[in-house]
Amino acid sequence: MCDLLLSADVQGPTRVQYFIQNDPDGACQGHKISSCSPGPVKDEEMLARSIDFPLREDPASGLNDSLFQDAFTIGASTQRIDDDWDKSKSVVHARYEERARRRRSGEDGRSANPDWLYVGSVLFLASELRESQLDAVQRAGRIRIYDTAHSSDDPFHADVMVSADDLQTNKQLRKLLRVILMTKACKRGLFVSPSLAPDDQRLKNIKIELR
Repeated sequence: MCDLLLSADVQGPTRVQYFIQNDPDGACQGHKISSCSPGPVKDEEMLARSIDFPLREDPASGLNDSLFQDAFTIGASTQRIDDDWDKSKSVVHARYEERARRRRSGEDGRSANPDWLYVGSVLFLASELRESQLDAVQRAGRIRIYDTAHSSDDPFHADVMVSADDLQTNKQLRKLLRVILMTKACKRGLFVSPSLAPDDQRLKNIKIELR
């Protein structure tokens, strides 16, 4: 069944639901589900998640909990760090810069958003997110990270997904879980895009360390 998770090519807001229904306990995280990836995402792997304005920015308080909102629906896109950050950062930044350019121009299939900006990346270990739980409602495999590369051009793509069907009517706990994920992901600071100057005004409201 694990090798069918990607082959079904389910897209849109029911994508995470499809993964959860077909992998109830998250066991498929330990199997390679993408033919284009180097293998399953291991706990000790470092991952990068992009910070983009205006989606992730709250003028009053800096970053907000929407950073992992799509982990409940379509999957939160990340890049697996090949080797170490110092050797991989130019590739990761370039990939996210290109994605932002396509978002601005509308080349990604959505309406053009000329204000879209890639600001930088936060880094976290896969294990740090996978071990996240809600004290009030414990569930095995609450947070999953799957190797979801769709092409050989992007072999290190992975998605964070949240098993939250038991929280559909509890917005408070869903928000708490988003905050937990955001806090863990941001603890190493923001690794700023080389295209931005350190004193760029668009960084002024971010309340985490700039690297």
